[in-house]
Amino acid sequence: MTTLKIQNILVYSENINKYFYSDFGETFNLIYGKNTSGKSTLIQLILFCFGINDNKLKLKEILDDEIFISLNCKIYYETQTKLITFIRQDETLFIRDDKGKVLRFNGISSDNSYEHIKLKSYFSKLFGFNLKLE
Repeated sequence: MTTLKIQNILVYSENINKYFYSDFGETFNLIYGKNTSGKSTLIQLILFCFGINDNKLKLKEILDDEIFISLNCKIYYETQTKLITFIRQDETLFIRDDKGKVLRFNGISSDNSYEHIKLKSYFSKLFGFNLKLE
């Protein structure tokens, strides 16, 4: 079984000189707050950073500030652990593995683009999915 654990997230906009940063614990993390405090937005930003574009309309106000999102993660396999960083800015996703290799996926804002299809294939291999992602 493969498990992904997010270690921390950074969301930064140079345009408005604002950022959000949070560390996550190893076992259990509770996200709480009043309505409209940003709980759903945080989850949507994480999904967006992985190349999932379904929430782009909900994130429009934030994305208009030309943000980048960085996620540092650990992936646990049966016999090994990998550190991996995902950085998303607009239509580009950078993925850095624990050996320092950086992959770049350009033009991923369209789920049918060539780069997005390559990204889905990469995730299938990374997580050991048996099904083809569509």
